[in-house]
Amino acid sequence: MKSFLLGRAALLVSFSFISCSAAQGGIKGSNLVSLIQETALKQGVHVVPHTSKIKIWPACDGKLSAQPIKTRWDAVAVECWDERGQAWNAVIRTKIVGKIRSLNSETDSPPPKIMEKLADPVLKKKGSRYQRLVDRLNRASHYRYKPQKYANQRQNKTVRGLKFRIPLKANTVIRETDIYFSNIPARASELSFHDKQDVIGRKTRSHVAANLVIAPRHLHTRWDVYKGDRLTIVNSLGPIEISAGGLAMSHGQIGGRISVRNSVSGKILTGIVEKRKKVRIFSKQR
Repeated sequence: MKSFLLGRAALLVSFSFISCSAAQGGIKGSNLVSLIQETALKQGVHVVPHTSKIKIWPACDGKLSAQPIKTRWDAVAVECWDERGQAWNAVIRTKIVGKIRSLNSETDSPPPKIMEKLADPVLKKKGSRYQRLVDRLNRASHYRYKPQKYANQRQNKTVRGLKFRIPLKANTVIRETDIYFSNIPARASELSFHDKQDVIGRKTRSHVAANLVIAPRHLHTRWDVYKGDRLTIVNSLGPIEISAGGLAMSHGQIGGRISVRNSVSGKILTGIVEKRKKVRIFSKQR
């Protein structure tokens, strides 16, 4: 049988009672299965009991009832009651194969589709009680609700983003010919690049594959000054400004602090990157 689309089950607890007269052979397993399935169907749940249909259960002189254990249909309590009280009881495990609209609920959300086929060909017999219940559910859903379509627009939306044209090794400087624009899902656009100037000239952090959406994790951080770059060291003493050549000892951004080595004296000084290749050192440094 094709599985049903899951929906919200009604929270109405109902009991189904079937009068069973005493019989020499007891109660047939098929009758017990029908009782459980019809009771569950009234609450919008379709189950398959884990019991044999050819098994013979003890006879019941009173009423035979089936109800879920703790409002869940994973297991069902079957009880036989007569004039003297409870004659016998049994617990039968079940398998939930689908949920449909309850007959007793007026506020359930409409399921996208009601089942078209039944699990058991025997229960599909025309005019059976089980078939009548299914037909009633189908009619109620057809007249009360109209099919609705829900589309996730963001999921299908695309934007222009940058991808790698060819595979690149780690620490490779990216050229304009190495990248290209392509349509990418909108959900991935927040972690991608949309301007070639943000990518060209930067180095890859690791090996990247062709047609991969370029993300910040694929690239080294773009520094204004890289370790080992030659730059100009500037120191101001009142109206006098002294400059000298130096070598960057670490990476740095404009406005950030960086260590530099004076090419003349060999001293390591600390300063602020003012613009590319220019560092203004702090005064009173030995």
